[in-house]
Amino acid sequence: MENGKCVDLDACNLTPCDQNAKCTDLKGATDGRECLCNVGYSGDGETCEDIDACKAVPCGAFSTCVDKPPPNRDNEDGRTCTCSPGYTLNDDDRCIEINACKVTPCSEHAICIDFPPPYNGTAAGRQCSCPDPFVGDGETCACGEVGLEPKEGSCQDADACAAAPCTQSKAQCTDSPFPAPADESGRVCKCIKPFVMNAAGDDCECPAGQVGDETTNDCSDAPACAVAPCHEYADCTDIVGGSHDKDGRTCECRPGFVGDGGGGATDTGCGCTEGEVLKFNMCHEIDACFTEPCPENSKCTDILQKTADKDGRTCTCDRGFELVDEYCRDIDACTSNGCGRNAMCTDSPPPATGDEDGRICECNQGYTLNDNGECDDLNECDANPCGDNSKCTDLAPPLFGFTCECDQGWALADNADFNGDCDQDVQACANNPCTASEKCTDKPAPAPDTSSGRTCAEADACEIAPCQENADCEDKVGGSNDANGRTCECKKGFQNVDGSITCWPDAFFTTKMTTTPAPQESAMEKTETTSTFMIIVLVILVVYGLGATFFMMRNKGTAAAYGNRQEQNAAFTNPAYETAANSSSGGMAQASNPAYNEPARQPQQTYDNAGGNYQDVGPSYADPTQAGGYMDVAGGQLDSEDSEAEI
Repeated sequence: MENGKCVDLDACNLTPCDQNAKCTDLKGATDGRECLCNVGYSGDGETCEDIDACKAVPCGAFSTCVDKPPPNRDNEDGRTCTCSPGYTLNDDDRCIEINACKVTPCSEHAICIDFPPPYNGTAAGRQCSCPDPFVGDGETCACGEVGLEPKEGSCQDADACAAAPCTQSKAQCTDSPFPAPADESGRVCKCIKPFVMNAAGDDCECPAGQVGDETTNDCSDAPACAVAPCHEYADCTDIVGGSHDKDGRTCECRPGFVGDGGGGATDTGCGCTEGEVLKFNMCHEIDACFTEPCPENSKCTDILQKTADKDGRTCTCDRGFELVDEYCRDIDACTSNGCGRNAMCTDSPPPATGDEDGRICECNQGYTLNDNGECDDLNECDANPCGDNSKCTDLAPPLFGFTCECDQGWALADNADFNGDCDQDVQACANNPCTASEKCTDKPAPAPDTSSGRTCAEADACEIAPCQENADCEDKVGGSNDANGRTCECKKGFQNVDGSITCWPDAFFTTKMTTTPAPQESAMEKTETTSTFMIIVLVILVVYGLGATFFMMRNKGTAAAYGNRQEQNAAFTNPAYETAANSSSGGMAQASNPAYNEPARQPQQTYDNAGGNYQDVGPSYADPTQAGGYMDVAGGQLDSEDSEAEI
């Protein structure tokens, strides 16, 4: 029931038929479904089995039946029949025994015994043997004596005429009796009368004086001219009543020929007179150029009334050839008129002769032809191919070309330009340096690129690593070419602090530096001292304050300059401020502080002055020549407005 309604159920799904059957649902039927076995199966549909066609239609005797799988039916097409070994299927689809004597027969004169199955139809399935009087293995059987041959089941006299018939057209063959062999020696060939065997014994012909008649196959008397013909260039005439041989005819040479006209071996026959030659079956005046032609590449001239051999003609070689060993060969002008030195000769082909016009002269590589026709060495340097300050060298033959070499003390500005200008002065100091403590001075060209091309002198370290501008520099004899090879001493009016490299004005050192607090003074002394010192400080601050103000106004416009000021102020107010902070500002800090590169910070110092105590608030990065950097120990600021730190 679906959706409140009764629906038909598929009985094939509820109760399937056999897997090899077709199920059909019967709608509304009480039985529910119908089962029908597939083709090749049998049963009621509930159970289906493969049909065995071998049972329904079995094969015949001496065979094996193989059932074919479904959908094959239970008929002859549903199974395969295979004959057992030693049997074969006949036209009636029955398996019969194979007769090896028929399939693979023995000799026709042998006895064959067929073997029963499972032997097949090959030679292994039968036995062959030769009966008396034959001999052999049964595959072949022959008579054991010469002159006999197998015939009608026995050995009989062999017929040599059948084995080796006569070759003569009009001969009769007679076989020789046993034991004559069955070949040419076992028979006799005789010509049928009236024919007789010729002298060679290979054919039958009519007797002398007679000729054969093809229609009657007989011989009859022949004219003498037919029996004994004359020479081929003679006319033959039979004599009436004469014999049928050479005596019964006359021979006469045809016009232009001489001789007896006879055709016999002892006859002179017909020939041409002296000075003539046979040509086209006629006698002609002898042309020795025809009978004995001249060699190739020559002209032949026949000599009248001469023999037809070499003496009867003259040979003249064509232009450009000469006679050598009876052959006209090409004249080699290079042999008779060779070229000069340093030249290659090429012979010109005929009709060029053996003179100078018969060959071509070409100068070898590296040579050139002059006005006299001779080959001179080609000096490529004559064209001045090299650049300035260089030397050209011509390459000797067979090489072709030149090389350029810079003069002493000069070098190519561009190494890729091998024949360019040598306008680069060689720096001998680069390739031949002096010692580390010497100064090298290059000598101008043409000084060589060796140690003799430069001078070495004691180096002045003050030029290489000068002192601060407010100090005097003195070079150390034998010292190195750096800061360790010279000494620096502050100029008059300047001095440094604890060996630092910076020289400060003396005005900054009028007070006595101490590392302990100053002694207590009376109020009046302290006031007078302070007043005097304040006046001096104010004057100095005004001078240096103007410079600091200018420096500040120039650098306040950029964020980077502002950051540098912040880092500098931090260094003033914090003695522990890292030096790495200053290194980040780079050239800015170094430009504003001559002591920037000192290797370590100086400890805080207290300066004793009659006017009061002053303390350095941090490492000596603050330049006393600039505004800012020193504070009143008591807390009063004595610096300009740039110093923002207080103690």
